[in-house]
Amino acid sequence: GVNGVFEVPNLCMVTLEGEFNMVRNWGAKCLRNMKKPKLTNAIWGAGLSFSKCHAERKVKVDPHTPNIFDGEEFSKAMRYWTFGYDIYSPHRVYVLHDYNISQADPLHFGWAVNKKYKDSKESVFRLKTLLEMPEGSTDPAYTLALQQSLYGLGDRRTLDQAIAFSGIDTKNRRILGNRCGNLDYVPFVEHPWGPDYIPKYNTTTEVYMDVRDPGSIYFNKDGDMLEAWIRADAEMQRTRRAIQEQREKVEQAKKAALLLEFQRQIQEAQHLAQSHNSDNNHNSNNNNNGELHAQSNAESFNEQLRLAKEAAMGSNEDGLLNLARFIPHHKIYIIGLAAILSFFLFRLYFHKNLRMAGRLQHSALGYLVNPIYPDDAVKVV
Repeated sequence: GVNGVFEVPNLCMVTLEGEFNMVRNWGAKCLRNMKKPKLTNAIWGAGLSFSKCHAERKVKVDPHTPNIFDGEEFSKAMRYWTFGYDIYSPHRVYVLHDYNISQADPLHFGWAVNKKYKDSKESVFRLKTLLEMPEGSTDPAYTLALQQSLYGLGDRRTLDQAIAFSGIDTKNRRILGNRCGNLDYVPFVEHPWGPDYIPKYNTTTEVYMDVRDPGSIYFNKDGDMLEAWIRADAEMQRTRRAIQEQREKVEQAKKAALLLEFQRQIQEAQHLAQSHNSDNNHNSNNNNNGELHAQSNAESFNEQLRLAKEAAMGSNEDGLLNLARFIPHHKIYIIGLAAILSFFLFRLYFHKNLRMAGRLQHSALGYLVNPIYPDDAVKVV
């Protein structure tokens, strides 16, 4: 907001002096620092409208009102409200509309210049009949049929309730008072099949073809409507149970498919881990052969050392001569054996450390590739 003040317009005032004496949205009051949206007196503006989609499916744009401007918003507001939809002003400004510039643009306002007067008069007559305004139809049966048709009023609240709540008396064409302040909510009975239930109409004649429920303003419990509703509600409950059972079967099938896929992935992981273990065992055998070869060379070298020791420590007088003879003949051989032994001892020590590190690495990879799941963990998906 500007300077810490959040201001929003609260559309709540109309004029009865619109084109063809229709009701037209006229003005708004200013709301400041609201903490939540404010309930309005059922005044609706097409410039800012958000709702559940079933509101638009119930309160459709009337295709039989071409070239209508004044009266279009108010008539739809009355239809919304009688269907059980309340209209609120937002507590913050989210969308701006430069009305003066858009209306001055010939491209956007050309329809007002080119509209047909005859079509407008017929549209005005239809809306005045719907709201029981003067200059509308004087035939009560025609008026009631229009109000109960596809593009008529709702059956959760009455037109008289709408007049009292909005402060706009369409029947007598007068304003009943200011309704811009705090308002008392007008309760109604929601349809037993839910707010998103869309009533059925004949697509050709647009006549109401559904069964009236006990919450409808047209419901008569003393006539045939009660029996018709009981039968219809029982059939609806059976249908919904069948749909729910079908959904549960589909969910169970999905869970079973997921379980099979999960088990298949586990088997693949186990097979991969077994193959990995087999490769490691093969490498281990090769390493063992190398260790035996190194051990054989070490034993040969020890034998040569033993012979040299015996030659050096001989008790006979020829011992020194024997040692002298032994060193020249075996000097190179002994040095070579020492080098070979050093190499294999180093390799043996280094390889054992590598094998230990390899086993640790294999254990970590094995846990990732082939985890051990408890039986109940496999069953829960």
